[in-house]
Amino acid sequence: MQILFSRTRIHLTLSVRVSLLMMLAALLPLVFTILISQFLSRPLLISQANSAMETDIQAHIQTIENYFSQPIIDLSSISQNSLLSQYLSGNTNIAAKVDDVLATGYQRNTNYINWSLIDAQGNQRLFYPVAARPHGNYVIPPDTIKRLKTSSNAQISSVFFDPQGDQLTVDITEPVSIPSGNTIQVIGFLRATLNVNFIWNMILSERGVNGEGSYAFILDENGVVIAHTDITKIFSAVAPFAPKMQQDISILQRYANIKIPVLANDTLANVQKSANTQTSFQMVPQGQKESFSVVSRVIPIVPWTYFVLSPTKVVTALADQQLFTIGIIASIVLLLAAVTGLAVGRRITAPVLHSVTKLQESSQSLKNLAAEEQTTAAQQVWVVDASKTGLSSIHYYTDAVQIAAHHMIETVTGLEHRWPDINQEKMQQALRQMIMTAYYIDKATQHQKTSNTKLSDTIELTKQVTEQLASGASAATHAAEQMEQVVSQLQQVAGKE
Repeated sequence: MQILFSRTRIHLTLSVRVSLLMMLAALLPLVFTILISQFLSRPLLISQANSAMETDIQAHIQTIENYFSQPIIDLSSISQNSLLSQYLSGNTNIAAKVDDVLATGYQRNTNYINWSLIDAQGNQRLFYPVAARPHGNYVIPPDTIKRLKTSSNAQISSVFFDPQGDQLTVDITEPVSIPSGNTIQVIGFLRATLNVNFIWNMILSERGVNGEGSYAFILDENGVVIAHTDITKIFSAVAPFAPKMQQDISILQRYANIKIPVLANDTLANVQKSANTQTSFQMVPQGQKESFSVVSRVIPIVPWTYFVLSPTKVVTALADQQLFTIGIIASIVLLLAAVTGLAVGRRITAPVLHSVTKLQESSQSLKNLAAEEQTTAAQQVWVVDASKTGLSSIHYYTDAVQIAAHHMIETVTGLEHRWPDINQEKMQQALRQMIMTAYYIDKATQHQKTSNTKLSDTIELTKQVTEQLASGASAATHAAEQMEQVVSQLQQVAGKE
């Protein structure tokens, strides 16, 4: 793999490498910025979006608390009226006055449905303007009566639904008591039924408030949706009812005769049952395909839990937009870096590439010269070899002449010794001429040997020069090869355009 990488690098030109380095130099701070955006800015932006949801939910919870606060004050103040305790103690002659007291309380808030005075056994004694609607067989459930007798605080009931008036109501009940020695004795109850349909309108107005697709709903203590931005999902449960809870719902007819469908959602059920009054989480709601960010709050004054949901993509939209903007900026910067790098790289590599071209030309010329010198040296070697062959022949014939001359001298010398037997004068004359000729041949032969020696020395010198020329040609070839290596190294640095 390292070899492959090395080969890949060789094919990259210097201008491309400079461009890549500039892109890398530009990319590193952009990557750092993106990382900061993802790990610091993005969570902060998401937290800000969740904070907006929390602010929204807190404002609505405050509205609900304000809605219930005044009725609680009304009942608390009127329950202290002595006419109520006198009537419950047996003075029925003041019934008309008690009715006036109930009417006074009823008229304090247009959302009251009725006010009722109830004795300690849970029987309705007086009311205004209409009788209190019983819950099953009870005007006040037994467990509520039990709590009221041990507590001096007003009790807000669970939600009840009246299909006839299409009303969502709650009962606020305040104990009516008298001193009994060192204790307080509860002798009856003052109950006001309050219309809470306002939460439907409040929740309906939540559609899209926290981004497109956002909505809200309220769960009561039974895990039943009592208000929802989607009106079709009202009176559905997020978990099956426990047996005791189911019995309580049936006996008291909390939701009239409506059969509550169960749209199981373990996450919501667990949050609703949790002791945490404030949670933030993500989930995929039933019927949805995308994740939602959820903020929930327990409403302190009533046993309800308020939920606000917004698609996660909406919550993270600002962070995603920021990332998208950074991506565009990064692309533009990288493009500029690439173009600038190529331009700068070309300006840097132009002189190098020019030098490489000159070196290539010089290298080729040197190689051509070396080739010519090698050819010349080969020719000279051939001449030297031919000269050696001729010199060998000359030596051979020279030796033959010298032998013949010596033989002639010996013959003439022999004739001269026998000259009395022949015409002496002529023979001597001939012999002298032969001897002179022989001496001449001998002398010429000596000169030829001298010339041969000089020729041999010349050939030896030519051989040495030829060897030096061949050595120079080899050196020139080696230098050319070294120059080619230098050129190749320069090309690896500058690249091939």
